[in-house]
Amino acid sequence: MNYSSEYDNYYRDPLFPPDLFSPDQLSRYGAWVLYAIGSLVTVVAAVIINNRFVVEGVRVGVEKIGNERLRSVLSSLLVGGARSYPKFVIALLAHHVALSDVGLGAVLGAIAFTLHVIVGLGLLNFKRHFGSQKEVLLNCLLMLAASGFAWSVLSQNDAFTSTVPRLVSVIGFIILYLVISLLPLCCKMTKKEEVDFPLHEQMKENMQNGQTDPSPPGDSSSSSLFVKPPGILRTRGSSLLCLVSWCEYVATLATALLPSLSMFCCDPVARPNTRLWPLAVIGGALWVQGLLYLSVWWVTVVGNTLGMPPEAMGLVFVGPILASSALPLLARPSFVLQENAEILLNDILHGICLPFLLYLIVHGSYPVQSWESSDFICLMIQMTILLTHLVFLCTNSSCSSTSCCSIFQGVALIWFYILFFLPSVVGHIYGYFQFPI
Repeated sequence: MNYSSEYDNYYRDPLFPPDLFSPDQLSRYGAWVLYAIGSLVTVVAAVIINNRFVVEGVRVGVEKIGNERLRSVLSSLLVGGARSYPKFVIALLAHHVALSDVGLGAVLGAIAFTLHVIVGLGLLNFKRHFGSQKEVLLNCLLMLAASGFAWSVLSQNDAFTSTVPRLVSVIGFIILYLVISLLPLCCKMTKKEEVDFPLHEQMKENMQNGQTDPSPPGDSSSSSLFVKPPGILRTRGSSLLCLVSWCEYVATLATALLPSLSMFCCDPVARPNTRLWPLAVIGGALWVQGLLYLSVWWVTVVGNTLGMPPEAMGLVFVGPILASSALPLLARPSFVLQENAEILLNDILHGICLPFLLYLIVHGSYPVQSWESSDFICLMIQMTILLTHLVFLCTNSSCSSTSCCSIFQGVALIWFYILFFLPSVVGHIYGYFQFPI
């Protein structure tokens, strides 16, 4: 790694406990596989616990606000922030505990996975995107501006950073985020805005046609932890959404059973009217921190054993799992445009800008990156945003079969991520080629 002299003087060992196995046991006898499995389990558990307790708990609290316009604004700010909370935690852990770029790689990996795979699944699910040409154009400009701010914060180009200080880019993005989030306060609400349904109501709306054994009304166990989703072949709704629900159910039982049981008394999904939602938020946040600490530790051990840099482990391994927190939003028709832009804004704010600002306040200097692929990744992200919205504009006006075009675009996005984005970024990290930026 290429550290600056200032960082060399400050450098210290990562704040991890001693490894459970010796280097010989890790490499020769394959003990690193145990670390890899443990890291996978902890990241999945952190995402599930965050969605079930932190996000739903914050949503229950926001729903108690009487003013509809204020409730809509706070829902965008607080619920969106809660959904990006794992990115914020892993970025802080990387800066202050792991002392590496595993958090930055994970955040950029989650953003790229969302823009390619999650959006592709959304197009395959609804077979179309819901939005006019004006909405597509505005959404494209917003996402390009947000990713441009992220690029300016992470850029390693000395000529650019000397012209536009990174702190100015961070403050500029925060202002942009607040303007977009507070805009509903200045606009008239001509119609009832789309409500971000709680998870227990969302599941009921998505699967009511495929529910073969409906529970009686008022039965709080109908949305409890142990109720199975309907069968994939028996449901008359979306098979993709049913498959996602089954994956979440199995992952909860396999990875997050103990944390879920420890907070079952204040579970906002099983008990939507609970007054203990602050305990769910605080308890879920603490579980997420502990689980992600273990994950960062074990991912670092696996990367050191296999000779993979931390940023590559975050980009390829941790980032896609963190991005899976957006899978429940596939049930919403507005996901491909509106929800996707909100996820991008929140991930950049909580995963890049706020950790950068906190590091600057604590240490009085910018966090020094040990890799030079962030410029290339940001360029690839902007290209994906531009090409995706360009296809949206073309299919809105010229494609006779919107369903076929959306299916083709969804498949193309997923395969582009697998066959081009990941190989090119990993090759750039390893220095197989250099991109002139």
